[in-house]
Amino acid sequence: MSAQTETQQRVDAFLRDFLQPLLAGGIVRPARALGPSHLDAATLATGSDATVEHALHTALAASASELLPPRAVRWPDRGAIALALAAHDLALLADPLLDRAFARGARPILAGFVRALIGHAGRVRTRDAALLRHAVVGRAQQLVRTDITVRNWAYTQAFHGRAVPSRFTAWRKLRRVEASSQTLSLRETLTALPHELGAPALADALVAASPLTFALTAAPASFRIDDALGSLLLDPALRGAIVRARLADDPIRAGECAGKALLALRNDSPGGTTPARVRAGLTLAYELQATALLGRGSPLPLASPEAVAAAAAFAALVGSADGIALVGVDALRAGDAYILREAAIDARHRVGEPAFHAALAQVRIAAPPQTSILDLSLAPEASP
Repeated sequence: MSAQTETQQRVDAFLRDFLQPLLAGGIVRPARALGPSHLDAATLATGSDATVEHALHTALAASASELLPPRAVRWPDRGAIALALAAHDLALLADPLLDRAFARGARPILAGFVRALIGHAGRVRTRDAALLRHAVVGRAQQLVRTDITVRNWAYTQAFHGRAVPSRFTAWRKLRRVEASSQTLSLRETLTALPHELGAPALADALVAASPLTFALTAAPASFRIDDALGSLLLDPALRGAIVRARLADDPIRAGECAGKALLALRNDSPGGTTPARVRAGLTLAYELQATALLGRGSPLPLASPEAVAAAAAFAALVGSADGIALVGVDALRAGDAYILREAAIDARHRVGEPAFHAALAQVRIAAPPQTSILDLSLAPEASP
């Protein structure tokens, strides 16, 4: 078998047994490791099975459209493929079969593959690319493994993420067969691996390479705005999708995420804070509060210092000339603008003057409105 034929077979298996069920729902079956040397083949090659290719495109379009309809599903996308390969190898890294004496040396190699593939993904440069990455990484975050333990009068046998052969459960009453199961998330399986592999950090790096996934899933404690996330938040369509999803999931945590980011930006060194990042954090805080007020009829609760920071940002944006210029309150319908102005006055009283003036200082740092650095319309992605 030629090297080209072997590579094609491995890419076909990856698309059929891992990526398609990952996106469409089903049981994923990681096979042999796929390192950076397979990235070009996976990006440029067409799958041998047209049915799998069609199902893959359909699943990608459906998954990406859950947040915001993409203008086009440009697949294969090199960045999304790199992260899909990394997710495959990350799932393989947790396979208990690698605990065998002569297989343990594969884990450091796999960890290196994951790290390199994430690095090859590069930056997100378009809205559609952000949606595709989230379609892959968001699903990878949801992976679980079911471990089944079968006991009978003679022995106990464990099956980690694998079906139990029928011979182990035959003659249940006669052999006193009992079975129990445990479902573990991918994060839990990675946390159980040897510390020196740094497997949980690899999972975090995978999410960080998909800023949209990070924006939708990060806990307040880890929510920070870098250039990649800031670019997404400066895209009104993506920002709106993030706001709606986070409010639907947990309004309190949503406000705390925005507040945590703003507090972190205040504490960053001068070189670590840019006007664009500050503006991204401010507009996120504003839109969360405005959507809660206009769509849900009540402001977000002040349950923590982070929530206070987010509410203070809203008050400073709506209650100052500089802030109004940033978020365009005057462009709203008169009734909506009135609701927000009244809510901003109330928020200023609730958060107190020190918090309000700290937020006002950030409003004055923020740059004037500008187009996201995401290349949204002027230069469409090149066809593969």
